[in-house]
Amino acid sequence: GAARANGIPSDEAAAGERLRVLNALWSGQMDRLLQRLDPPGAIDTIESSLVHFMAAGVPPGDVTSAMVHNIAVQQNANGSWRFSFNGIARAPIADSDISRTAIAVRVLDVLGPAGRKREFARRIERAREWLTKVKPRYIDDVDYQLLGLKWSGADGPLLRKLGRQLAAEQHPDGGWAQSRYLPSDVYATGQALYALHEGAGLPANDPVYARGVQFLLKTQAPDGSWFVRSRAVKFQPYFESGFPHGQDQWISQMATGWATLALTFAVPKPTIAMQAR
Repeated sequence: GAARANGIPSDEAAAGERLRVLNALWSGQMDRLLQRLDPPGAIDTIESSLVHFMAAGVPPGDVTSAMVHNIAVQQNANGSWRFSFNGIARAPIADSDISRTAIAVRVLDVLGPAGRKREFARRIERAREWLTKVKPRYIDDVDYQLLGLKWSGADGPLLRKLGRQLAAEQHPDGGWAQSRYLPSDVYATGQALYALHEGAGLPANDPVYARGVQFLLKTQAPDGSWFVRSRAVKFQPYFESGFPHGQDQWISQMATGWATLALTFAVPKPTIAMQAR
């Protein structure tokens, strides 16, 4: 979706096939979603799929409305969204109520049915209040606090302040780390660049962004992917997805996605003269 929006050719047939699979998966679960017969990993799974629908430009419809309803009614009294699957949290992708809350805000705003706009506006306001007060622990939290506040309509001065704090976490090598105890990696760097650009309006030609881009370029593998070592709890049998990097393939796949997102914003735009030709 980001490639398409920035004029970069992509495999539309492959994107369309993924969308058809996703739609088939959720269209058969609409009644269960409306009745809160939640699938395993409900919040994380549904939110990830809704992000896919948004990236593909899918407008609100019956399927997405059922999914958004299921997310909305799981909001806590304090405005946040929390998920616990037998006490297991897989860092960094599924380890934060801040990220869950930020993504919930986004999907309620973009894909919420028109008849529930007033209700969802109140839910988003409560989420914004919680996001303003919460204390982030890891860089993933910092990124999504900034994004969630942007998506929930927070004031510009607050967004710029959080953007400066996030930029200050950049390492001398141009990257960001998942925590202060780890070295720079592509997952943290791509995500931080996206958050700075989307949340704080940092342009891709800013020196901070440019140093991050150089980190991504120099760490890309010859096959086009990026490698990041997993630090998640291993509670499922390993199986091969086809993505490179073996037992680190899932976090590496997400890292490759974040890196690609960040780089799409840095691709030079054609000049008016070139477009005219």
